[in-house]
This record gives sequence, structure tokens and C-alpha cells, in this order.
Amino acid sequence: MFKVLITGFEPFGEDSLNPSLALINAQQQLQLPGVETIGCVLPVVRYQAAETAIKAIEIHQPDLVLMFGQASGRAAITPERVAINLDDYRDSR
Repeated sequence: MFKVLITGFEPFGEDSLNPSLALINAQQQLQLPGVETIGCVLPVVRYQAAETAIKAIEIHQPDLVLMFGQASGRAAITPERVAINLDDYRDSR
């Protein structure tokens, strides 16, 4: 079976909802023949997001990893060529 790991973030800042978390919730309803989808919610806590994603990859050994995040102000899903905001956390939880 082909395994797909989908990651998204918990809400952060002043937002009560993170669209990437909604994708994680939606993937639970997804039924594709021959495909197992696995959701992974990433914390918005410095270093823990990367650690959580790495651990999920090690545990599930997916064939494909799709990582989603939130970009406030964007009206559509857009790919990010370069993650220039890597490790850019506004609070220090």
C-alpha cells in the first residue's frame, strides 16, 4: 500500500483556525484505493515541529510527505519554493 503522510499546524497567533489543520481533519475522511493517508499535527513550538515531523516519518515510513502550513493573507493554496521563514516563531512556548 502507498503511504502518504500529511502534516499541518495547530492554530497560532490570533487565528482560531489553521487551514492546514483542516486538511489533516479532512484526510481522515479520504478513501483512495491502494493509498493510506496519515495525518500529523505539528505544534507551533520552536524545534518541536521539526522533531514531530521527523518522528512521524520514522514511524510511518511514508512513500510521500505533503507538508502544509498557513500563510496569512493568501486566498489559495500556493507552493513555497523556499522556506525562508523556517524556524520563525513569534512566541516562545
